[in-house]
Parts: sequence; structure tokens; C-alpha cells
Amino acid sequence: MPDSPVPIDIKEQGPKWVLMTIGEGGEYGKWLLPREELIRALLDGATIFYKGLSDAFSDSISQKYRFRERYEYLLNFKNQYLGE
Repeated sequence: MPDSPVPIDIKEQGPKWVLMTIGEGGEYGKWLLPREELIRALLDGATIFYKGLSDAFSDSISQKYRFRERYEYLLNFKNQYLGE
């Protein structure tokens, strides 16, 4: 089914690398990725996602689901740990 979840597995492969496997047994692929670059990309994507939700919905909906709060948390997290 198109809306069924796809498993994503991430395992450390030394201090600077991770192995990301998508699908059962790597059905959709396996990639050896730089750890810091993957973390940065995931945080950037999450930040953009919550900023978009916060901007798209009314203040009452945004407050109910804490979109703005999550967006600001991610910005602070990135600044504190990644210096952005």
C-alpha cells in the first residue's frame, strides 16, 4: 500500500559514518553516509517542515499542535550543537 510505513534503519559504522537501510533488508537501498551530514540534513528538513506548518495554519491550530514551538526548538538545537 502506498501509505504503509517503510522501515528505515540507521547503524553506526565507526565514529564518522552510518549505514542507512531503507525497506526490509535494504529492499529500497543501503547507503553509507557521513554521520554529521546526515544529522544536519535531517535537522534542516525538520526545521523547514515545522516552519511550513506554522506559516500555513492559523495561530489557533499552530498553537494547538505547537508547530511554532517545535520550529523554534529545532533552530535553538541547531545553533547550540551545530553552530548554525
